[in-house]
Amino acid sequence: MLDYSSESLLQFLDYAAEKGLMNRHTARTKKVAVSSIFEILDDNELSDIRNLDVNDVIQRFAHLEGEKFTPKSLKDYKSRLNSSVRDFIRYRDNPLAYSAAKPKINKLKSTNNKKLKVPPNIKRKLGKNKTSSTESVTTNNNTFESPIFPIPIRNGEIVRIAGLPHDLTEAEAKRITAVITALAISD
Repeated sequence: MLDYSSESLLQFLDYAAEKGLMNRHTARTKKVAVSSIFEILDDNELSDIRNLDVNDVIQRFAHLEGEKFTPKSLKDYKSRLNSSVRDFIRYRDNPLAYSAAKPKINKLKSTNNKKLKVPPNIKRKLGKNKTSSTESVTTNNNTFESPIFPIPIRNGEIVRIAGLPHDLTEAEAKRITAVITALAISD
């Protein structure tokens, strides 16, 4: 019989990070949140996490430990518990399907090592002199130049994003946003 205990879920988060099934930082933040929440549960609830009502558990956690957290932190903890439980159950039910369900990296194509052209709408956003700010990106032994998008995030800190496909869809942009959001530390 498969083990769906809280302890197995925490071991899964370590395993997923170690084997590259999940970003290490994401696994660590999920484990911190889940471990904190599990402290308020009794042994019966911890023995099979498939039976957890996440909304009820978070409400109880907020009543017992809420003064230590901001509302945003509680929301983040709820999200991390929910996704951890969902991923763990999916993995435990079918490990091969879980591994295959990992997000695929969108591969940019270039032929004969030619530079990819920067689309006109991107050139306008970057400005006339800024299109020369590029980075060489190699995928499948093809090298091409990709524009770098500098994004100031706070005083003295600039994040640079490169390697975005010229035909990035809104759904792909949301996926990238979700990954970056998962890396953030709660205030």
